[in-house]
Amino acid sequence: MATLEQIERNRKLAESLQQYASEPVSGGYAGRVYVRANPMQYLARALAGKRADSMMQQSDADIESLKMERQRAISEWIKRRPTDQAQTLGWALEGMSIDPEAAKAAMTYGDKDAARKDREAQMRDTQAWREQQAQQQRDFMAQQNDANRQLRVDLAAQAASNKPEEMVNVFGPDGVAISVPKSQVSGQEIVTPAAVANRKAKAEAEAKNKSRADVSDMVASMAQQYEALKTGGGIRSTANGSLDNIGAAISASPVGRVLGGAVGSENQSAREKISTMQPLLIQSIKQATGMSAQQMNSNAELMFMIKAATDPSMGYEANMNALIGLDKQFGLGIMQGAGAQPPGAQVPQPVTPSGSSAGDAAKAALRRKYGLEG
Repeated sequence: MATLEQIERNRKLAESLQQYASEPVSGGYAGRVYVRANPMQYLARALAGKRADSMMQQSDADIESLKMERQRAISEWIKRRPTDQAQTLGWALEGMSIDPEAAKAAMTYGDKDAARKDREAQMRDTQAWREQQAQQQRDFMAQQNDANRQLRVDLAAQAASNKPEEMVNVFGPDGVAISVPKSQVSGQEIVTPAAVANRKAKAEAEAKNKSRADVSDMVASMAQQYEALKTGGGIRSTANGSLDNIGAAISASPVGRVLGGAVGSENQSAREKISTMQPLLIQSIKQATGMSAQQMNSNAELMFMIKAATDPSMGYEANMNALIGLDKQFGLGIMQGAGAQPPGAQVPQPVTPSGSSAGDAAKAALRRKYGLEG
């Protein structure tokens, strides 16, 4: 049988369960994602409400049982008293059901030895009852713990079954990162900081190779025009005689260019093509080096080489050497062995981007395009 303290404790526990059962069930946010309420939360609140009602009913029944037990014990004790004492002690039937001090006062009217024996018997009964209640409480808590443990297992199993498959980021066909289920990753490159850095470096190398190829393409095209001028006698060269060079100098003079333009000569057409290629050459070098216009203008050596490469009046060898130098520093080096340098002149070696198959392919294609193989 429960004591008053245990009954009061059970009632407070029942009130807490009732309050928990009456609270609304709602979801919550995990980061920026709203997670709906788990269906097991509704079940948990329903079970809590049912358990609270059961505990309240049990507490009420325990109170009544405690009152009846106290009244029965006092009534039995009074009946064992002599007849002349029973009337005197009759008042205990109404006021001593849960009053230990009143029961103690009443016992002084009877035989002290009998009262002592009754007290001892009552204490034994009380102790046995308390042990019984403690065992019941332990059994109840064990059942609650088992139920809670099973509930957690069920909730974890349900959460695991509803958990979506892990997604990973991979590079798509166009190089843009896309998210796919981890089980569907097959051959794609997973997006990592290292992979992003490698792709960025590769793209920069390819862009640089393309810009260097543009420089070589422009240089080789200008070299063709200088070859045409040399063949047509429109430019001075150490390989020509004095009279040929005099005629070339006259045709390259301002008056000669005006007359050549008037009659539509091939030499003047080649000079005009070279002149129109100058800004394109500067733009290609700017892209290949990453220099700004101000940086290029402040580079006196570079501007001198560009002027020498685009001024037919300086002579064939000067023009070709300037083109070879530009191709060596800013292109793919396809001009190796090209041009008509004076005997004994050292031919600059090409500079090819190391470890770039794309640069090698572009270089080979340009050499074939301009007949520079071998």
